[in-house]
Amino acid sequence: MLVELERRFTVYEIEQVAQLSSQYAMRLYEFFMRHLDKKTSTGWLDISLDDLRFRFGLLPNEYKTMSNFKAYVLDFALKKINEHTDLSATYTQKKQGRVIVGFHFEFKQKANAKPKKTKENTDRDPNTKDIFDGLTDKEREVVANKTAYADQKGITDPLHRQNLINQGLEQHRQAEKAERERKERKKAERQAQRAKEQAEQLAKDEQERQEKERAEQRKKSFIEMFENLDEQYQEQALDEVAKNFDNNIFSKWFKEAREQGVAHKDPKFIGKFYELFGW
Repeated sequence: MLVELERRFTVYEIEQVAQLSSQYAMRLYEFFMRHLDKKTSTGWLDISLDDLRFRFGLLPNEYKTMSNFKAYVLDFALKKINEHTDLSATYTQKKQGRVIVGFHFEFKQKANAKPKKTKENTDRDPNTKDIFDGLTDKEREVVANKTAYADQKGITDPLHRQNLINQGLEQHRQAEKAERERKERKKAERQAQRAKEQAEQLAKDEQERQEKERAEQRKKSFIEMFENLDEQYQEQALDEVAKNFDNNIFSKWFKEAREQGVAHKDPKFIGKFYELFGW
């Protein structure tokens, strides 16, 4: 219970709920807080009688008369909220003819109510099930829409209305499940693609490493072979390679490298040595 409260409320709001001994007052307070404008500290709410009874968790045979419903549930809950929490709330009745079909609530935070600062995240998770009715925010929208549909069609049978709500919730949950599965598939596909790309990159890196290693070994072997030649053969080879550079900048560089005894090692010229020796 405490864990669920912490997920639904801020620390400050938990302190307010803790003052309430009535489950109906707790549910109504939580409902008000969900519709409270944090900037103006005020809020209002229009709700049908059936939807309000549903949110209170009442069975069809509980507090069936309006007098009992108001005395033992609604008015009692509102009295507790006004006396023991940071909210003050009132309501007016909505009627069709002489029949009460809903309520309009107005509420605001009391002037002396100052929430304590906390580092905890106060954002509500819309996918977290409510501690009172076990519904998420989206599921409540389904209930409200189905209730409004039943009102529009003049459906008054409680069982029929509940069946409509149950069907709507089942369809919604199936759609949510399908969407979760779709996202999971997409996530798995992305992970598989990343794994494939990483494997390809590793293979490419390994190929480049091996090619570089072979090139280094080839160069090392050639230098060793060249330096083991008689000086006469070395000079002949240098003369042949020099013919590839006819009075250009490479000719100057080759001459300098030859004088330093490193022409056969220089990356700029070693390819010509490979060609000459068929290496």
